[in-house]
Amino acid sequence: MALLTDRLASARGLPQEYVKRADLRDGQIAVKPIRDSAQVDARRATMGLPPMTEYLRVLDSVYFGRIPR
Repeated sequence: MALLTDRLASARGLPQEYVKRADLRDGQIAVKPIRDSAQVDARRATMGLPPMTEYLRVLDSVYFGRIPR
């Protein structure tokens, strides 16, 4: 549900709710705009998702083979 919500928001030019959408730019993961970023981890928790920093670590390890600390 979180992925669908963020895809629809991105398609409509709105900020995402759960940070399920990101791009790769210049060897970096670039998160698309987020609505109320201070509360994003609380929203992610309601959907059973890990905190955003953990999600970004996973993306980094998948796309670049690195595990940032």
